[in-house]
Amino acid sequence: MALSGQGDVPGYVYLVLAAVLTALAAIALIFVAPLLQGGDSPESSSAYWAGAKPISILEAWAIADEDNVTYPYLKLKNNGERPVRITRLLGGGKSIGNFYNDETSAEASIDGSFTLAPGDAAYFGQPSQGKPGHWVGLQPSNASAAPGESALIPAASVCSPFGSLNPGIARVDGFGFEYVEEIGGQELTRQEPGAKPLVVYCKPY
Repeated sequence: MALSGQGDVPGYVYLVLAAVLTALAAIALIFVAPLLQGGDSPESSSAYWAGAKPISILEAWAIADEDNVTYPYLKLKNNGERPVRITRLLGGGKSIGNFYNDETSAEASIDGSFTLAPGDAAYFGQPSQGKPGHWVGLQPSNASAAPGESALIPAASVCSPFGSLNPGIARVDGFGFEYVEEIGGQELTRQEPGAKPLVVYCKPY
């Protein structure tokens, strides 16, 4: 004799699955929504910065190392008609004038190290990101930089801790560049704060 209902999934199982899915969706919304305020996704940020002038960003992503410091990889390009000399990076309402140079194991001035003719490219990134070690780091906006660590940009969000299954998204509000451009024989210092934040996907270290 066949048992009644044999092979059927009890109705309460569907209720449990629905509750779990709803909870997961709510958790995702809580953590992701603040990073995507105003529709600022990594895709829209990438599209904006790829067309920025005179300094565009052709590629951007980030990693977090064992010390949970976030390092952005930035491929920059002079998208303008004149040579530019980058002097500072802007972000989080502040600006930094140094980067860390692995070749000398010391901080160095951005000014004088990143001069780009029209069409030229330059990079910020760690050796682990496939480029010479000319890097800057991101730190939470509410954190204080340690003495001597002037190559850190305040960020609205940083990558998830090292080893996390979901690396996360890094975001820097007010990101941009200070640069020197020669016009009519005169050197003019300008700032290029972005109309959109820099929002990038994080990758496993």
